[in-house]
Amino acid sequence: MKIICQAQKLGKAAQILQKALPSKAVSSQVYMCVYLKAFENKIEMQATDSVFGVSVTLDAQVVEEGEAVIAGALFTSVVEKVEREYVEIYKNEEESKVVISSGEDREAVIFCLPAEDYPVINKLSVTSFIKIKDDILKEMIRKTVFACSSEKEMRAIFTGVLVEIKGRELVFAATNTHRLVVKRYELESEQGEFSMVIPSGILREIESINLGELPEDVIVGWKNHQIILRFGDVYMESRLIEGSFPDYRKVIPASFGKKARVKTADLLGAVSRAAPFSKEGENNVLKLSIDNGRMVISASNPEKGKSTEKISCENEGGPIEIAFNMKYISDILRRIESEYTVVSLNSSVSPAQVAAEGDDNYLYIMTPIRLGT
Repeated sequence: MKIICQAQKLGKAAQILQKALPSKAVSSQVYMCVYLKAFENKIEMQATDSVFGVSVTLDAQVVEEGEAVIAGALFTSVVEKVEREYVEIYKNEEESKVVISSGEDREAVIFCLPAEDYPVINKLSVTSFIKIKDDILKEMIRKTVFACSSEKEMRAIFTGVLVEIKGRELVFAATNTHRLVVKRYELESEQGEFSMVIPSGILREIESINLGELPEDVIVGWKNHQIILRFGDVYMESRLIEGSFPDYRKVIPASFGKKARVKTADLLGAVSRAAPFSKEGENNVLKLSIDNGRMVISASNPEKGKSTEKISCENEGGPIEIAFNMKYISDILRRIESEYTVVSLNSSVSPAQVAAEGDDNYLYIMTPIRLGT
């Protein structure tokens, strides 16, 4: 195998491949490797951890076709640091090694594993799919994936994002049983009905990929309990989480008797300043007291002290005192882009809603912490 290709494109491909390489040691060494295949003036590179797989195909000058399997971390480290325009990748069959060079004075040698040992990704053809711009997909992910559970003792279903398609409506929903976030988007055409739960880790990897300055179409397909994504020369596939996602609609209160309209920046600033005074861990409490056009944000810690801040708001329905997990309210405020946020409530012990003013396609429900506990 011998190919020559543009170093910059190869470096970007390596960054994408890294997302499928295991972050820690696994039972089989082959999963720590990348698979290279040179054919028909192209080079295809693959990485997989047996659950999540990535394939990137680039144009290349193929001098000799062939395939190789080499250590993934070494390969990505080497090609990301090439400073010249072109890079040559050559496999020495007799010595079972790959030579990566960017000129006569710069080369790296990586030993190979047998190519036949690699679990090559066989790309699936799908008939069920949607097409969505990458910036919209990333926004859907960014505004929901944070609410997934990261606790190992929780059911696996809560570590993923529910994706529902009904006609032209695309819905992303996530919950850890203490909070729920729902984001809706209208597709360009009717797509039938389907639902799946995608692992949050895979979605975070997709969100982190930098495709370019202009929005690009992403094909999101599903088949045989797997999700498939295609964009440009990139192919990704992952197992879906099996199980029944709870009916999130039952968690959303039908109406609210109390509301407070507040500037998003004011509330986020007050929450951020109170954060150092809250208790550490999952039960870090933030208290809100709303009455007569004023919202009081407070947090206390017997070992640190207390923070109290008053900001203006427009409220209706009478006074209320309520407490939330500090992180939960901070998470949503950092994702609301409107000037004003509306906090809707019924009582100090019933679920509350936080939403961007004027945006019916994005809502967030939190279970309060009982005051005095």
